[in-house]
Amino acid sequence: MRLSAGLTCVMGSLAAAAVMFLSPVARAVDADHPPVAVRWWGQAMVTVETWWGLTVAIDPYSTERTGLADPGVSADLVLITHGHADHANAGLVKGTPLVVRGLDDHGRARSLDLVLDRLPNEQAVTLAEADDAGPAGPHPVRVRSIPAWHDDSAGGERGATALFLIEADGVRILHCGDIGQRELSREQLEAIGRVDALLIPVGGVYTVEGADAARLVKQLAPRYVVPIHYAIEGLTIPLEDAGAFFGALPEGYTRRDAVGNTLAVAASAASAEDESATGASAVALRPTPWVPTPTIREGLDRIAQAREALARTVEGLTPEQLDHRPSDGTHTVRWNAEHTAGAEALFVSLVFKDADPALPLLRITPAQSPADYVPANPGWSPAEEAAHLRRVGALTERFAYLLDGVDPAEERYPAFFKSLAGLFDLLSNHYAQHHANVKKKFELPDWPGA
Repeated sequence: MRLSAGLTCVMGSLAAAAVMFLSPVARAVDADHPPVAVRWWGQAMVTVETWWGLTVAIDPYSTERTGLADPGVSADLVLITHGHADHANAGLVKGTPLVVRGLDDHGRARSLDLVLDRLPNEQAVTLAEADDAGPAGPHPVRVRSIPAWHDDSAGGERGATALFLIEADGVRILHCGDIGQRELSREQLEAIGRVDALLIPVGGVYTVEGADAARLVKQLAPRYVVPIHYAIEGLTIPLEDAGAFFGALPEGYTRRDAVGNTLAVAASAASAEDESATGASAVALRPTPWVPTPTIREGLDRIAQAREALARTVEGLTPEQLDHRPSDGTHTVRWNAEHTAGAEALFVSLVFKDADPALPLLRITPAQSPADYVPANPGWSPAEEAAHLRRVGALTERFAYLLDGVDPAEERYPAFFKSLAGLFDLLSNHYAQHHANVKKKFELPDWPGA
């Protein structure tokens, strides 16, 4: 087929194009592990958003207590480290999330080990003890709580709090709640293990102060550390700013000022020695999302509209129609869904990797020819294949902040699309062309239900 922009759909050349994007310092990452989004909404409220569409919200605040606005966040699971109003407003989170509290009714910290999951072809999200979780979906989220103290006097002043360790898509994220300990115990360090992204309070008053938070960073040695729970515009709770924390960071940490509230964190195949050589980052997130320029927004919207049109057609089919091999020798509808989703995932990840070499290339495109095509997930229903298309779109939107500062017209990418504007054209046209190809199958005499 031909794209209207004059670009030929030659997916077999994608691997070669991807190789040209590999930075000399980039590391191989399993394509089954797309990046996880860590998003800060102010105070200690954080969401962790995964490829499979599972969202965990931690410590949602009271708007009245904090003076901060409602961020309009939805989630599948809400974790609450302790009962203070600026951490325990589960009602702020939209949807019908499950709620887990790190302290029991007597204020004692609990040791929990849970699995948040959703099986393919099912809508219901489940939460179970890790030992009783049963069959697992392709991308479960494990949540563990580690007891900690809200002060440096073993709870004598402010009682207990919980640390939450979240594992998703090969990434380990630790949220420290309102930790007041100036040093973690050996038992706590053993329970935590490796940390990829650390979310730690740095504003003092009710938690550790900045210099003490930096000491905890040294103990845990995360790849990324994100300060939370400090003075920001609009917050009515008196806290210190993050200056002392950044000034006391351990050697090897580089400060990064983000353009929005999102950090992409991907699984790393590097050894600890490699990590120490490449350094680590302390990321100053903003409490509000990045807003794209009108040109970038328009390009993303064009892709979204074309993708959604195909998704709606796919989810309206029967399983027989999804896998029907047409008499004219063209592909199944399932192939068209997997192919277009895979093209967006790869090309967008090429662009994201250009901005952040630590991110993976997502190679999930199927074989090109009908004869050698094997479905990646043959048991998925039409609704799940449509959800797959939407998951790719969610990934594009989630990490679009990596496009900040890119001139859409600049020819900076050694691939088919060359520029960001070319990428927008390529993907929107690609979805539209394959959607048209799918609808042509409905006119064939052997189409099921014709």
